[in-house]
Amino acid sequence: MAEEPEDESYFVYEKGFLGHLLEAAGWLLGLICYRLARSGFVALAERWVDTAIVLKRGNLGAIRAVGYLNGLQGKLALRRGRLMIVGRIHSTGPFADKRFYATYDIAARSKDRALELIRRWEWDAIPDSLIVVEGELDHEDPGAEGILWVSNGRTFYSEDEEYNKAE
Repeated sequence: MAEEPEDESYFVYEKGFLGHLLEAAGWLLGLICYRLARSGFVALAERWVDTAIVLKRGNLGAIRAVGYLNGLQGKLALRRGRLMIVGRIHSTGPFADKRFYATYDIAARSKDRALELIRRWEWDAIPDSLIVVEGELDHEDPGAEGILWVSNGRTFYSEDEEYNKAE
């Protein structure tokens, strides 16, 4: 049996069955949105893709759907790279007084535009709290703008803890 840490500020979030079920539904809905967009049902895909993002943040189907929809609208990226963002979420639960950081591989024409695109994925974050703390859009990319990949989840830390970059 695992020992409890002595530090009482230590917290592990565990998803229940319903959480896993909703995440699976988000994954499936993201893939459906991508197929709808590719099949010409653009309005329907645009309407449902945000729901897929809410259900599962790192949803590859939703990522592909948004990228495809942006391509149809002629929104070209020109640059791509990996950005780390810091923010705070709207919460009254265990993460209420915490900040988080997350890493995104993204294609956009500027860091400001990249942050606009990231806000769609960080739907539960306080919009003005999101800032880019690390990374550059340092590769050329002639494709459509959008999120390319969301790294595994968020890392939360307390306001009194200083953000330390992992080496």
